[in-house]
Amino acid sequence: MLRNRSAATSILSSLASRVGLAALTLGLGLSAALAARGLVAGAEMQGFGRIVFSLDKEVSAKTRVVNSVLIVEFDEPITVDLEKLNTQLPNYVSVARADPDGKSLRFALNDRYRVDLKPAAERIYVDLLPARWQGLPPALPAEVVQDLVRRAREAESRLRKLQRESDRKVNRDIEVKIGSTPQFRRAIFQMPWSAPVDHTQKDGQLSILFEGNFQLSRDLLRARLAGLATDIDVETSDDAVRVTLRPQTGLALRSFREDDTLTLDFSRTDGKPIDTDPPPQAAAAPAANPNPDSAPANPAAPARAAGPATPAPAAPNAAPVATPPGTSPAAATPPARTAMPGTPPAALPQPSREGAAAQGVRGEPGRQITTTQLAEQRPIEARFETGQDPKGFALRLADLREAPVAVFQRGKSLLVLVETGESLNNPIIPPALTERIEQAGLTRMPGATLLRIQAVGEG
Repeated sequence: MLRNRSAATSILSSLASRVGLAALTLGLGLSAALAARGLVAGAEMQGFGRIVFSLDKEVSAKTRVVNSVLIVEFDEPITVDLEKLNTQLPNYVSVARADPDGKSLRFALNDRYRVDLKPAAERIYVDLLPARWQGLPPALPAEVVQDLVRRAREAESRLRKLQRESDRKVNRDIEVKIGSTPQFRRAIFQMPWSAPVDHTQKDGQLSILFEGNFQLSRDLLRARLAGLATDIDVETSDDAVRVTLRPQTGLALRSFREDDTLTLDFSRTDGKPIDTDPPPQAAAAPAANPNPDSAPANPAAPARAAGPATPAPAAPNAAPVATPPGTSPAAATPPARTAMPGTPPAALPQPSREGAAAQGVRGEPGRQITTTQLAEQRPIEARFETGQDPKGFALRLADLREAPVAVFQRGKSLLVLVETGESLNNPIIPPALTERIEQAGLTRMPGATLLRIQAVGEG
């Protein structure tokens, strides 16, 4: 019984050792199969020795010297032939061997040398410099440097391609924001990320080149720059956006770059505030007749001699006209309207209702008011409109006249400051704009009114 038990134990131990040996052999076989393969070559250069490792993939390495033994350690196992290295470097290396794990190579040096390691992609250069070496270490061969430059350019090109493909999945829109001051208006082009921008003016035309995979809507830009620029055009390609425009007649344009934005300032060439209306054209024309009733029916016809004046019949219950002291009643009486011979009484001009109302109850003389004076008496009216931007809104200030206006943006808040003492209504948000405007409020100050608009999104 004991003999059978001991025999079984010996059989199991022998089987276990064989299994362990097979597993070790399999592990070594797998590590050798996964090891980086390559060649190693040595050459005695002018004043130094060089060892070159050419592998089939990029492997990191480091060196150290211990008691005249050079040890080159790699991040992963490599397979190279070291038999001819001592014959290629007889004055520098006497013996070369590899560690069992394949991650380290050992070289017995004939003297004390300084070691300079230079990795170059799949190649590794190890230079053995004598102790009397002075100056910089030897450089890499020119063909190796050119190959590295070529690879760097190809890698950069692939990176740009991947960047463009990634940019298509993120926000690439260039935002255009408009601000206003009494002297000029400002348009800000906000890029999603910083990129080179070239902006030049020639023959009154501004050309802007955004060197990036951006997007800019032509319709949106024309809506934002309405009244400021003309001939607006946008050309979009895979790696650039070009914008061309001309300032409106009478406006000067200044452009400058700041961080990831490009700013355009529009101002009047005569130095006046940009919101000031141009001089009226009627100023140079002959003054119009303030009393349209006295204008002849046919100005081109020659004037005909008037017949004998017929006094108009006195109105019943007419109030007597008061005459100042020292003035005769005939001088104080206004001249009566006369009619051409043969003109029926119905064709005579009759006093208007406005004139009768302006004369007053007590017979005071009427005061003539022009349409310009009547418009100046109207209060400033603020109202929201849809505007030309499908994602935004417009604020219209009617009867603003010459009141200075400043517009500021702080995040989602839009501040409109109107410097006037006149009344300004709080605009009502129409139902069509409730998804774009959260709220609007007024703050009245001495000599000014501040309108604060809270938008749903920043734009």
